[in-house]
Amino acid sequence: MLARAISAHRVQVTLASGAKRTLTADWIVDNAAESRDSTTNQKTTNAGFLFSSNLTVVNVNCTNKHLAVEWDDSSTSTIELNWLSNTLESTSHSNFDPLPSALCAGRKTIPRIEYDSVINTEQGVHQWTTALINTGICILENAPGLDHTVTRVARRIAPPLETLYGSIFDVRTEVNPINIAYTNAGLKLHQDLSYYESPPGLQFLHCLEFDQSVVGGDSTFVDTFVMVDLLRQQNPEAFDILQTIPATFQKNHFNRDLPAQFYYRRPHITTNASNDVTQVFWSPAFEGPVHMDDETAVHLGYASEADAMDAYYYGYRSFAKLLTSERVLNEWGINFRASPGEILSFNQRRMLHGREEFHGEGQRHMQGCYVGEGDFLSRHRVLEVQHGSGVRGRESALRFGNGCHR
Repeated sequence: MLARAISAHRVQVTLASGAKRTLTADWIVDNAAESRDSTTNQKTTNAGFLFSSNLTVVNVNCTNKHLAVEWDDSSTSTIELNWLSNTLESTSHSNFDPLPSALCAGRKTIPRIEYDSVINTEQGVHQWTTALINTGICILENAPGLDHTVTRVARRIAPPLETLYGSIFDVRTEVNPINIAYTNAGLKLHQDLSYYESPPGLQFLHCLEFDQSVVGGDSTFVDTFVMVDLLRQQNPEAFDILQTIPATFQKNHFNRDLPAQFYYRRPHITTNASNDVTQVFWSPAFEGPVHMDDETAVHLGYASEADAMDAYYYGYRSFAKLLTSERVLNEWGINFRASPGEILSFNQRRMLHGREEFHGEGQRHMQGCYVGEGDFLSRHRVLEVQHGSGVRGRESALRFGNGCHR
């Protein structure tokens, strides 16, 4: 790496790729080894709190291992070169994957991993988390047909989350269901717990029973990154509407042991400063009234409340048509019948999931749980460094669907 001062307060570095990046004095101080505790790696100095700081570069020295910048107050800021290179390369927008690897009919098969490999080896867990990062879905095979097997395997990543439905839940037909999933009805493609401030990242469904006498009940999935990319290409106006007007996601249900009043407003699509999609929220069964008034509508660029509502439903229908289009689903949809002993694992912040209606005398019984996206991503990054090609400090999960800028 080459480095040189280009002004009194800025240093330009040339990366191995040939890319040139400019570092300001504040950024250098903020990320220097001298600003962190050597044991915990926590910051002890933040440049943003140095209110009188106006450091001037005196000398720049780049060795095989470190960038050292000497300042006019006789202090020095030292940054390890491998960390600096990895950080600057990983934050380059050119490294952003515009369309992550997607599964679709006739193109790829769903990754499958042996349950025993995941339970007994770290390499198996690494293979599992990598498959979930790359494709959003993975099936574990030959799991024992025992209660709580799903939480046992989930703990190989992180402890299951405690949600409105507990830390483990059973998806089967019930007499007095507290969720339509606990009936034999078909379920439209959706995301679970969209009314949470941060819906769970990973979902696991262990197929305990699925009798041959049961007709229907196939699991369905589609990749939201693919769908919203298609929407942007085919109807940019609808795409803009869905990232502008907040929808209402709700769980409003008193007739249950734990009465629930959840409400959360946000647009269906979230983008970052580079207009890359970072998350999608879609849950038709748990959507409440869109809140709008004339003042809000004007701030959003519409002439009136009614005009904003017309726009919202235009955008909504445009996306719904994609999600129900036979042509689109034939190309991009995933549809299969789970088998006993399989554990379906998927990134439910990225993959919408659903189910076909079913009927018959037999049983269809799934047992499920959730894991948080932060715990999952941390586990994957560590495993990627230990068992893959990852480098400490460099992102190895570019777009998960949890709203992170990348």
